[in-house]
Amino acid sequence: MESKTITNGILKAVFILLGIGVLLWFIYQIQSLLVYL
Repeated sequence: MESKTITNGILKAVFILLGIGVLLWFIYQIQSLLVYL
């Protein structure tokens, strides 16, 4: 395995985790908005 391949894998994993985090935060924000309505 090349270091470039490993770096790409790490970057992909980080972006996926960030995406999941943003999605969960977004769902949480919508839920709190619905509670106020």
